[in-house]
Amino acid sequence: MAERIFLRKTSPLAAQVAEILLGGGSNDLSRLEVWLPTAGAGRRIRRALAEKGVLSPRFTQPMQALLPCGTRTAERFEREGAWALALEKLNPAFLEPLFSGAKLDSEQARHKSGGVLCDLCDLLAEAGRSPRDGRVHEVCAWDSARWEVLARVYECYLAALEDGGLEDPNEARLTQMDRPARAVGMQRLVIACIPDLPLAAQHYAEALESLGVRVEVLVWMPEGLFGGFDAWGRPDPVEWAECRLDIEPHQISMAGSAEDEATRAIDCAVSAQPPGDYAVVLADPNLGSAFRTVVESRGGTAFLPNGTRLETCEAGMLALEWTRFRSSGALRTLRRLLELPRFNNLVRGGSELTSDDCLAVCDYLIGEAVLSDFPQAEAFAAVEAGPEKEKSQRRAQSAVFVALVKSLLPLAAPELLAKAWRSGGDGLEEARKVATLHRTIRESPLYRGRREAADHAFARALKAESVFSSSNPGDVELQGWLEAPWIEAKRLVLCGCVEGVLPSSVDGHPFLPDSKRKPLGLADNASRFARDAYLFQCQLLSRSAAEFHVSFSRFDAEGSPALPSSLFLRCGREALPERVLELFGDPPPGRAPAQRGSAWRWSLPENLRRKVEKISPTDFAEYLACPFRYYLKRVQWLDAFTPDAREMDARRFGTLIHEALERFGRETPNEADPAKIELLILGHLREIAHGAFGPNPSPAITIQMEAAKARLSAFARIQSEQFAAGWRIVAVERKLDAGSDDALRIGPLKLSGKIDRIEKNEVTGAWRVLDYKTHPKATKPSKKHFGPQLHGEWLPSAEFDHTVSGKTKKRRWMDLQLPLYRYILSHWYGPEIGDHPASTAYFTLPADPAETAVEEFTELNNDTMDSAMRCAAEIAALVNKGRFWPPQPFNGSWNDPFGAIFLNGKPEACFTEETIAFLKGTE
Repeated sequence: MAERIFLRKTSPLAAQVAEILLGGGSNDLSRLEVWLPTAGAGRRIRRALAEKGVLSPRFTQPMQALLPCGTRTAERFEREGAWALALEKLNPAFLEPLFSGAKLDSEQARHKSGGVLCDLCDLLAEAGRSPRDGRVHEVCAWDSARWEVLARVYECYLAALEDGGLEDPNEARLTQMDRPARAVGMQRLVIACIPDLPLAAQHYAEALESLGVRVEVLVWMPEGLFGGFDAWGRPDPVEWAECRLDIEPHQISMAGSAEDEATRAIDCAVSAQPPGDYAVVLADPNLGSAFRTVVESRGGTAFLPNGTRLETCEAGMLALEWTRFRSSGALRTLRRLLELPRFNNLVRGGSELTSDDCLAVCDYLIGEAVLSDFPQAEAFAAVEAGPEKEKSQRRAQSAVFVALVKSLLPLAAPELLAKAWRSGGDGLEEARKVATLHRTIRESPLYRGRREAADHAFARALKAESVFSSSNPGDVELQGWLEAPWIEAKRLVLCGCVEGVLPSSVDGHPFLPDSKRKPLGLADNASRFARDAYLFQCQLLSRSAAEFHVSFSRFDAEGSPALPSSLFLRCGREALPERVLELFGDPPPGRAPAQRGSAWRWSLPENLRRKVEKISPTDFAEYLACPFRYYLKRVQWLDAFTPDAREMDARRFGTLIHEALERFGRETPNEADPAKIELLILGHLREIAHGAFGPNPSPAITIQMEAAKARLSAFARIQSEQFAAGWRIVAVERKLDAGSDDALRIGPLKLSGKIDRIEKNEVTGAWRVLDYKTHPKATKPSKKHFGPQLHGEWLPSAEFDHTVSGKTKKRRWMDLQLPLYRYILSHWYGPEIGDHPASTAYFTLPADPAETAVEEFTELNNDTMDSAMRCAAEIAALVNKGRFWPPQPFNGSWNDPFGAIFLNGKPEACFTEETIAFLKGTE
């Protein structure tokens, strides 16, 4: 029978265990094996032994100890692959009881299901069982159909591994459990303070003992501990179900969010005395991101002893996304790759493209050409650009960019990583590990000749594999709950203490509900509660109330509601009512939102401060809405890009239609037959779309093209009517050049711009400016130009009196486009117009063809025209002076693209004094 030894001290546990290991007096512990609950416990015991100068024993964790040495057992990715093969071979109807209603018709689905079955087998192995075990079928007789199918699939799974020359690790463990190969040469086994020793490990230890190995079970039981244990150091669920945990109210901190919990916990930890003598433990590992953010925001470094997933390092992301890109060709995947510095440098090679160029060209292909995959991009790059105005820097660079990416396509992930890190540098070791993992999967007998399956296996393996780094002095270690008993720090802050995590819950498994676990020898909720209550009481006894703090958040890291740990309610009946009120009351106010310090105020670099010398009629609406945003958008040319665009935006859609209308106006302006007009203009549309989107546009573009055809067909009808009414096209897309000798001015600025269409009525002699509008709904010019009076008007000349049906109301200019177009019309054609009327209008081309019409701006009479010109002159004067202040509230339908600049609230708190002075025009 194993000898049970109780460790009664409250001093650091690693030192107590080291003392027991040295009890024989020998400095040679090479024939001693120590089982531990965590890897961190082994590191701490090694340090304690190193101080004594002894030869260290073999440290391992229980289920790892059952694996035979020197045997090649299947890796996790190979096991998932073997399950996937088994599921693929069997009839879907036969598999129906296994995953009811689930579709297993893809490699991804089969590998995901294989992962579930791997987890199930690992769980059963802890009890020394497998899916074909008779006791499992007996206990789970209520679900016999599922287990019968699973037993058959399991046989196929084992056969798939055998065909690949591999052995299932759990089958190897079951063999070792009865016939331990490592008994030879082992004299002593110490099970060091493992409160949840798996039943399989217990049977293995009993087998070792029967072969003459001395087995000792260490149990930490500080003075004052309540509750009993079984012979193998597991807390007794019956006794611990009645435990009392005397934690004081001041030791418990409640927060409203994960971020606020992290902030409070770090504040508590760093106030420890002496400084640095603290530890932060996360009962909920999902809090890692929030805690890391808080630590790094304070200039520190967060260290995760259990490592970080390989998929999160640059090499892992590069290999994963590159594998996906080679398979799917998705341009959005390529865009994510280009954000990785190593890949971006690799693509550019010796070309003249810059890093920003590569990103901008990819954005152009996605957002402007609206392409979805690389074959479309290749076809697009091969199409010669149309008229001069269709050519852009990005269009010209697209062919070079596509060729550079194409040259890399033959490279698999390992070769790409080797090229990316050929000169070494940060991340080299991670790159080697990723490359080795990729190569190992491809070379595994389970995946030879099965590229798609190997790709899915690689993606899943990257999520499971971790990369480890060493901590540096001063790093904040974010450790797990089972590490808590082994931590030497004076102050311990335990976070994420919510129900389901502490105590942990094992409910919800689709194959093994909680009620079936105990009969199979598996840990259930009662044993998990006993374990966590025991460990929690150890912390209460080993530290003073001032040095042990716990916390929880009313909402978890994903924002879902959470309940405080039921361990907090083990305070005794007399204190329970007050404790419930404390835990379930309103959370304390969150910390004030982070604000930039004065050094972080937005500053416009001096070399980017530009003086405006010309202005377009379409710019005035931007200035009237907000002079500051006008400066960013129209002077600095800053705007938001939508990287996930899957169709033409409104601007691009409108441009496409405008170009077709321009060609019609230039080439066949006097065509009167609606059928011929429609035939001509739809032909223009096809040619323009071919040049803009290539020969193989995305389905979304194809649909939008049909919408454009419907609008242009309606245009043909209205154009024929306007022609019959006497209107003849005089000019289309006529440009007003600010650099010409006869430049037109508005106030001190030169006007520049382009007018969609100018026409003259050959019957009446009237002239008219038309502006094409492709808004979803038909809009009258007055609705776009006139707005309500503002409270606290910042631009007095924007207000004017508007009289309708004898009633005068105060209105405000929102746009000056059509008044300025009329001003330009007079500049160009004044002598020809003479005394004839001149008007402006929208040629509306809305989504509903029935609403297509020419909407006259009848409200633009002489009085409103004079008001518009005064307003335009004042804006031009302010722009000329450099007055782009004050910022106005954002009134758009979507999120403000410049909202991040205003994090500090009032504009005066968001900008440096020098920037404000410049924007006010006073610098």
